[in-house]
Amino acid sequence: MNETRQINHDFVLHLFKGDDSPLGQARMEVDWDPALESCHLSGIRRGKLPPMHNIGTHRIEPIWDAEKGKPSVAGFRTVISEGNGSEGFSSDFPITYFADQALRESQCYVRTGRLNPGDRIRYRITASPGTRATEPETGASRPRGFSVREVPKPIPLGSVSLHRLRDESVPFDGGEEEDMPVFIPDHVLNEVCSRTREGGAYEVGSILLGHLHRDTESPEIIAEVTAAVPIPSPEQKLYSLSITAESWAEVRNTIRLRDKQEIMVGWAHSHSFMKEVCQNCKRVEDKSCDHTAVYMSEKDCGLHRTAFYRAYNLALVLGDTPCTGLNYGLFGWRYGGIHRRGFRILNTGRSGANMKGEENVG
Repeated sequence: MNETRQINHDFVLHLFKGDDSPLGQARMEVDWDPALESCHLSGIRRGKLPPMHNIGTHRIEPIWDAEKGKPSVAGFRTVISEGNGSEGFSSDFPITYFADQALRESQCYVRTGRLNPGDRIRYRITASPGTRATEPETGASRPRGFSVREVPKPIPLGSVSLHRLRDESVPFDGGEEEDMPVFIPDHVLNEVCSRTREGGAYEVGSILLGHLHRDTESPEIIAEVTAAVPIPSPEQKLYSLSITAESWAEVRNTIRLRDKQEIMVGWAHSHSFMKEVCQNCKRVEDKSCDHTAVYMSEKDCGLHRTAFYRAYNLALVLGDTPCTGLNYGLFGWRYGGIHRRGFRILNTGRSGANMKGEENVG
């Protein structure tokens, strides 16, 4: 994201042991992109911002802790202004946004022996006025005589009745009220389930294609998955998915050949390694283990943050284990973090997908 940003505070991370004894502090280099993406989509969903990428000025403001006061923060606020005199649209984020960075910083103290693996930590964030304003790339990095300005890109939106889609679907896995509505046809779920079983213990993946719609009766944005295109992988692995430049090119060519104005709304991948590593486990015989493989690993989150960073992007995870069988769950962005979320299954009366996230065979 290259929009103009105003970040006029320095944020500092303070780490403590579980007994409240201090470990140290560090000036934070925060990745604000997930928060800004989240704020942007929220503004579009409420009809407060136009459906465009890369617009306006983005401002980051600390939210001061009501009990401790300045300089302690309880979170932060993102403000997007179109620059036309309007007040703009804002979203608030809790202090948990910094949890991953606090955990990474704590590993330094594990390596030096001041913390043991598994020790509990606490963290606190403070902010102070600084000269951290971030502007678009200018000056020295560009040839003289040239100026570069990123052109806002429209987000392609169709039109559909949210009420009708809800009537034609059933909910799966609960969900948060603030999450964008997502609809996945059961034939897509059955396809990715079949590919997971065909892959055996190895990880396989797909790109989820679909459309973004605006509700005919409200500003709400809806994601509808229409297909799952297999990701060609040059090498099969138990614990990771290999995606090359050639793989991306083949997927894009498939989208072009389908000619349905679809976009990449996310991806799907399997976790089936337990079919290999659990072969000699005694609990497999009586299927007494309830461990699930439906989760986003650190590598998965890294890929999602890099390739599927838009706030509407999704990740469908399929876990296949000897004891619990084949299950799936959907993950997406919420408050700038990747969380499990609910969705709705379309056309459930016509095929084998069921309410347990399992595939019916035969």
